[in-house]
Amino acid sequence: MSKPSKSPPCAFAFANGKGGCGKTSLIANLSVRASKDGHVALLDYDPQQSLARWWELRGHAHEDVLNPRLWKNGEGASVDVPALKALGTNYIFQDVPPAVWHLIEDSVRVSDLVIAPVRASPVDLEAIDPVIEICRDLGKPFLFVMAAYDPRWKLSESAYPYLEQKAPGHALEEVFSYRQAYVGSMIGGATGPEYTKDRKQAAETEVEIDTLWRRIRKHALAAVGHGKYENKKVGT
Repeated sequence: MSKPSKSPPCAFAFANGKGGCGKTSLIANLSVRASKDGHVALLDYDPQQSLARWWELRGHAHEDVLNPRLWKNGEGASVDVPALKALGTNYIFQDVPPAVWHLIEDSVRVSDLVIAPVRASPVDLEAIDPVIEICRDLGKPFLFVMAAYDPRWKLSESAYPYLEQKAPGHALEEVFSYRQAYVGSMIGGATGPEYTKDRKQAAETEVEIDTLWRRIRKHALAAVGHGKYENKKVGT
């Protein structure tokens, strides 16, 4: 069982206008790490139900470790998120479908922090614009997380300057990298740090996810604690 956190409940919307950005894998890995800090609930609003399937696969194989819980009421973000907060859930992770703008807006509206996973490609970088606009219209804080990221790829060089131009100070330095440990583990309902076929990769992903979660949690608690978001550099 995870230890209840003393911090107020915090809801995250993981949103992008484009599919295939690594959103579900990122949620799975972060939510398991977050379970060390409090009670975690998952909301899967994507019609593909990939996150729900991952959670079902996780099942009994991981009963002995900390786990998030799938919230199956499915009444929509405007109902589900307040209900989970009322139950004392510390961290609420919403997997929002790509390009279904009314659902994205509903999730963003009841969230404390929006996480926008984005891959280093021209199409993916362009697809993030509507999410930025929704966050700004609703006055919600948002962060970019580079997903399936490899610094050796040429496109990776231009991704950060491009994001900085779009929304200065919102791109995290911490990344969700391109690793077989993440891909292979999802198939069995596991996470990168639980990957058994390559212990070195598992250890590397454990450090990566821990570092990324700590940074995201810091910004989330700031947003919840102050009741509003001040646009500061994400490294501060």
